[in-house]
Amino acid sequence: MKDGKLALLAFVLSKFPEDPKALDWLEIGCADYSNLLILKTLGVENLFGVEVNNSLLEAGIAYDEVATKSIQVTCGLIEDFSNNCERRFDVLFSCAVMQHINPLSNEVFGRLARIAKKYIVTIEAENQCNRFHYPRNYRRMLERYGFEQLDSVLFTTTSFEGVAMGMVGYTLRIFARH
Repeated sequence: MKDGKLALLAFVLSKFPEDPKALDWLEIGCADYSNLLILKTLGVENLFGVEVNNSLLEAGIAYDEVATKSIQVTCGLIEDFSNNCERRFDVLFSCAVMQHINPLSNEVFGRLARIAKKYIVTIEAENQCNRFHYPRNYRRMLERYGFEQLDSVLFTTTSFEGVAMGMVGYTLRIFARH
């Protein structure tokens, strides 16, 4: 899985119109820091995260205490973080997290868009619908908040060789602020 994530995140970085390594990244739902640690390995220095599950954060720290020290992470609900965050980040990034936000909390997307200075990157299962996944058209939703889609890739079994098998059926979208 780690090789698949490495390939996926390298692919994401290759799609940026400017040097993504020079930007500060905020991952929404950073879990055990795994995506952030891979971005760090790929040369991104300014990394931040928010995660609701403290046990996942602790597992990431236990895995690589030295590397995680340079990443600033907040533990809490995305809804609370987005409501109280006064800082803005160049890139807001989400991988398989926004799809879990209940439609009753849709106002969170406007607040997340507010704290994204330049770009929003989503890698989400946009068409899954069950108790834990809520389908959304992220393009239509984020365009309402002043973002323009720069690129979109639907991962299929043949679309991207290095993608982790768990990402098949997910859509990568990169948006830029107008």
